[in-house]
Amino acid sequence: MLRAIEQMSTEETASCLGIPAETVKTRFHRANKLLRQALTTQFGAIFDDVYLFLGARCDRLVATVLQHIGVSAELPSTMPHSDRRASYRTPP
Repeated sequence: MLRAIEQMSTEETASCLGIPAETVKTRFHRANKLLRQALTTQFGAIFDDVYLFLGARCDRLVATVLQHIGVSAELPSTMPHSDRRASYRTPP
């Protein structure tokens, strides 16, 4: 609470609690991790659709942008999208 809410430095927090600064850092990072895990468990489903990957639409958008800047993209259409590695080259 002292670090996150009160914005105290590590040294100030350690002094206030009478513990080493390294212990403050460890506890702070451990608490952050536990909080992230709890929030993911509770609200994770809400965020599942936030950053959807729209494969073909994304490929079209990237190809259009690259065309406008004078670079071509060669994407193998037979490969699953997650396995694709784009090779970009400047047109002759």
